[in-house]
Amino acid sequence: MTTTTTTTPTDPAARHAETTRCDPHTHGAELPRWQHGRVAWFDAEKGFGFLTPDIGPAVFVEHRVIEVPGYRTLVAGQPVVFTATDTPRGPDATRVVPYLRTSTSTPPRPCQARGQTGRKRRYRPRCRQQAA
Repeated sequence: MTTTTTTTPTDPAARHAETTRCDPHTHGAELPRWQHGRVAWFDAEKGFGFLTPDIGPAVFVEHRVIEVPGYRTLVAGQPVVFTATDTPRGPDATRVVPYLRTSTSTPPRPCQARGQTGRKRRYRPRCRQQAA
């Protein structure tokens, strides 16, 4: 007569892995996919608007899913990255991260700001006293 005993792992992570048994073929499909897009319009008073992704239909966005500190709002034309989920009404954004830099201008090169050599110019006070 043989008896088999099963032991449960004492490590919480090992115990969680033992009880959840993820299928590797379906588990990866559940991860959110980040998309790039721009803000089509956003009404700050009402707290919602729409995003225009690079590929696909327009995505509804609410202020509560915008991940910025402070007042959560977006500006039309602002570039964003976001995750979305399909709903019966259409795609809804679940997380929105706006790019902080909204302008496309580049800062001046150091040699343009300090002269052609790139070195600081010495300040020479010019005190000329005129004879009276």
